[in-house]
Amino acid sequence: MDASIFASTKQTTTARVKINSENQVQRINQMQSRISEIEQLSTKVLVERPAENKWSVAEIIEHMYIAYSLYTDILNANLAKANRLSQPWDELNSRP
Repeated sequence: MDASIFASTKQTTTARVKINSENQVQRINQMQSRISEIEQLSTKVLVERPAENKWSVAEIIEHMYIAYSLYTDILNANLAKANRLSQPWDELNSRP
């Protein structure tokens, strides 16, 4: 298996992404599949750059981890805030 598996997936981003449980489960399943593919790659493939000015698979993964780490606290704080805001509504709707 080589790093070309990553070049074959080109996704178009749009300004609006409809988030629902069905497409979230689909995205999680796709990520799990990608992780399984990455786990099968040799160390040589992970660290080898496809060209002098291109990143290796390992460098891309490291970059994604660093970026994720920067946003984790912000995401968690906003999710907690959203949860607090939704609780009164949920309690109101659950009354007989």
